[in-house]
Amino acid sequence: MGGAHDGLGHLADDTWTIYTERDGLPSELVNSVTVSDIDVAWVGTNVGAERLEQPSWDRYTVSEGLPSTWVNAIAVDRDGTAWVATRAGVTRLEGSAWDTITTADGLPSDWINAIAVGPDGTVWAGTDSGLAQLTIGAWTPLTVADGLPDDWVTAVAVADDGAFWLATEGGLGRFRGGAWTTHTAAPE
Repeated sequence: MGGAHDGLGHLADDTWTIYTERDGLPSELVNSVTVSDIDVAWVGTNVGAERLEQPSWDRYTVSEGLPSTWVNAIAVDRDGTAWVATRAGVTRLEGSAWDTITTADGLPSDWINAIAVGPDGTVWAGTDSGLAQLTIGAWTPLTVADGLPDDWVTAVAVADDGAFWLATEGGLGRFRGGAWTTHTAAPE
């Protein structure tokens, strides 16, 4: 599956299927796609989150409990909990209710650009003011002072070996073995 500015594409058996607003997608501006199960995909758009479980779509907006309809990213943990990065905090779907986390709960900013869940259950939220790490029920904010290449975090990912990667305005950062390594483009 892949998202774009003109809908959602799905490739199966060398054939593309494009989903648009006519097919139930709330917006053709797709910010993120996460496949949590072979039959379940989450789609983040500028007007909310969609859960696609063939053949039906479930739409989530502010009316259903999201703190903002602008969804930048979605991650699903090993228990099936959806973590949604919005412009007004992180929210997670607990059963049928959304639980929102903001700066009041330890995030460095409510503008969340990216989110990832590691194999150990650690949740990482990239913001416009640094990174936040959720372990054992507490959020820990991290910034340049802690070793990040830059505080504007645009993407986060966790490798199978547990290494954590982030993309920032100042380069790539990798956290492994308790230490940060920064990777930048070689000067020309």
